[in-house]
Amino acid sequence: ATAHCWVWPPMGSRWQSRQGRGAAAALHGDTNSLYERIHTVLYEQVSHAVKTIVHSEETWAEGELIKRLVRYINKSVSEELLQVPWEDAAEQLIENSMHSYHASCGDRPWFYDIDLGPAYAAVIAEITRFRRQKVAIGTVQEKVFEMYEEKLDRMLLMKALWDGIEPIFEDPAVCKKLYNALSKTYQSALDATLTDTRRRQDQQRVEDFLQRWIHESMGRAWTSIEDSELLTEQTVCRLFNNLLYPFGDSIPFTTIPSVLITSIGPPPQNWAFIKQTIKELFRQWRSEADEPTRPAKRQRRAEISVPPKEEEEEQEEVEGSAKEEEVVSEAEGHPECMSAEDCIGSASDKLVRHMVDGTEGDLYCIHCWQSFVEQNPVLEGVVL
Repeated sequence: ATAHCWVWPPMGSRWQSRQGRGAAAALHGDTNSLYERIHTVLYEQVSHAVKTIVHSEETWAEGELIKRLVRYINKSVSEELLQVPWEDAAEQLIENSMHSYHASCGDRPWFYDIDLGPAYAAVIAEITRFRRQKVAIGTVQEKVFEMYEEKLDRMLLMKALWDGIEPIFEDPAVCKKLYNALSKTYQSALDATLTDTRRRQDQQRVEDFLQRWIHESMGRAWTSIEDSELLTEQTVCRLFNNLLYPFGDSIPFTTIPSVLITSIGPPPQNWAFIKQTIKELFRQWRSEADEPTRPAKRQRRAEISVPPKEEEEEQEEVEGSAKEEEVVSEAEGHPECMSAEDCIGSASDKLVRHMVDGTEGDLYCIHCWQSFVEQNPVLEGVVL
């Protein structure tokens, strides 16, 4: 987790004067004065954050970088944030501003190193003061920092998936289908692992997650990729070994969820369990293919493969859960997203309008759009 550096209270006479009789007027004035204060605290927090990474920026001077980062966040500050609970305001602010910020700076070497959590927390703190909400500054910081870290982790995971796929598979259409399969099944595999009530050691929980993710995602990929011969034991094994440490030594990141490895650390490179699991998956596929009554490949659902339970009578429960998962997976995706059946988002996602030279283009859900921007950072869009 990032060790956030919090500059508080912001420097300047405006803050120092609030101890006097005019505090209420300064604190609860019109929205213009609120926006001025937000811009002031943003500049102070971002300036502090930039000093830690400015040596990594090769194009923009320090002052230019500060102005850009302040602008990305400040553009997402609107009166709408004053009408919703502060937690919702924080979520909207981070989601909307990180979209344009990532599109412009996602390929910068410092993108995942700079800590803008305190800047976002400062904005929300100003909003809570303006609305006379009695919220402890520590509560605001903790919640906003958590949201910011979760957003960064999600972006890093998206980049990791692409970086793991593209060195192995050349066809962009195949890469996209694999990305969709991996991203759509990641959270469900984690949720199933976390809600498993059996007593498991930490390493067993990591193995449970990875086994579920491999079986679910490759089952989806097998049914969606026309040339399924691309999915061999060798290519799938390479894929998940890549995903284990997608950035090599440059960024200490693994796609294994941090919640599972807090106590034991990440698994080793070229982990033997990956090869064993994939070998078993292909043995299962070959066995299914030999069954004379087996449905055609396109009709076979991607089954969730869970570690065997001790009691045989629980098998019926597992099969019932798999059927429920099938129903849920059919409803995935945003109904208005142009990615259609390849949509990796959900109906609750925000929409982004693709802009081409100022002209409105197609609509995409925020998750699909971010995956496109990861591949092509120059794309322009407007969050609706």
